[in-house]
Amino acid sequence: MKIDAEDVVQNAWVKIFKNLNSFSENNSFEGWMRRIVVNTAISLYRKDKKHANQADITEVLATPRDIEASKECDFTREELENAISRMPEGYGMVFKLYVIDGYKHKEISKMLDIEVNTSKSQLSRAKKFLQGVLNSMEQVAKPNK
Repeated sequence: MKIDAEDVVQNAWVKIFKNLNSFSENNSFEGWMRRIVVNTAISLYRKDKKHANQADITEVLATPRDIEASKECDFTREELENAISRMPEGYGMVFKLYVIDGYKHKEISKMLDIEVNTSKSQLSRAKKFLQGVLNSMEQVAKPNK
């Protein structure tokens, strides 16, 4: 993810309009907006920095065993998105935040106001659920096996 000024401005405007009712008329409106823009830029920078060390999935080297396994169970993007969308809400939230967005369990626990161990168990259950859904999809696609 590469942040640019347009992303910062767009996200900042959304925050400004959402939080307009929290502005105190005793303060400077310009200063209040500036603080939101700066904090938004810092947040996006930190998020970008956190993801900078993650390799793109196409750059990861696979072993011959991995390549053979991927040929056996080839799911389209739509099928994977469908399987993920079928997860119960708690599983899905933690799964998306951890696997897709790259947050750590401690961060997820703060965002969702849950215990760290709850985040870990929800992720474990989400993986098992997803595996079950994908296995059933594979069985439907290959009924002879």
